[in-house]
Amino acid sequence: MREIILAAAILAGGLSIRAQVHQPGPRSDEIGAEKARPAELPKFDLAFEGGPPGKLVERIIQKIGTLNVIIPTELKNVQIPRIEVRQVNVSQLFAAITLASEKTVAFQTGFTTDIVGASRPMMQERTTKYGFMSQGPVTPESVWYFYANNPPELTAQKICRFYNLAPYLKEYKLDDITTAVQIAWRMLGESDLPELKFHEETPHRSWPAE
Repeated sequence: MREIILAAAILAGGLSIRAQVHQPGPRSDEIGAEKARPAELPKFDLAFEGGPPGKLVERIIQKIGTLNVIIPTELKNVQIPRIEVRQVNVSQLFAAITLASEKTVAFQTGFTTDIVGASRPMMQERTTKYGFMSQGPVTPESVWYFYANNPPELTAQKICRFYNLAPYLKEYKLDDITTAVQIAWRMLGESDLPELKFHEETPHRSWPAE
């Protein structure tokens, strides 16, 4: 009877040892994922009165302590509207700024000439926007850069035109006509006024008969 009790005790102890050996523990990939999990972006409240991107970055840094941002010189004067947000992080704020800036604008791409010789502007439409972007997963150490997707600037073109003023010179002097044209240009706000030149009529030459 004593041997049976001892054997039962040994068997129970073996089961306990095996149970301890086969207890599941954390996998190596789970431990690695825990170590690689990025830190959460700090949240903040912001009341921004509007202004250039550099001013907005300064206000955010006052709230969270640090922010890596690159602003191209040619975009430093872009105006960002007034912002009122509560409990957001930089990723959420920058995404909202981009969405709020989107708009469709018409812009001139050049000139075309119609069938009567008149020059008319060629127009197209484009969706423009601006904002902050970053490459890769967003972390507190991410580097953001400011961009603006604006229509291309039209290169100024010089056009020379000729007009027959003979019908008007019967009642007006040449100075009266050129002065009226220049006044009209100024009323339209033109600062770079075109140059006007008048070509005197060339006398007709009589060719000797053969």
